[in-house]
Amino acid sequence: MADLNKSTLVQQVSEKTGYTQDPVKQIINATLDVMSETLAEHGSVRLIGFGSFSVKHRAARMGRNPKTGEDMQISASDYPVFSAGKSLKAMVNKSS
Repeated sequence: MADLNKSTLVQQVSEKTGYTQDPVKQIINATLDVMSETLAEHGSVRLIGFGSFSVKHRAARMGRNPKTGEDMQISASDYPVFSAGKSLKAMVNKSS
């Protein structure tokens, strides 16, 4: 199976549900917006069987500029993480 982008996702969900692509696209966009807003507020999103999205913090640290070799301060940052659920892991391992 090929990679999946948003337009292909909309098309495939539309085919599976029998709904036209416009409402499916609105629902997918709204779902992604709600998930993004929740993560932006440092909440988590748990989809039982599929997986969990959460936010982790990376502390400030010293690094090295690869071009010049000079030491530099790397700012602290927050980043999203995904942990696959049991059912998703089983499905992925079944197909390999």
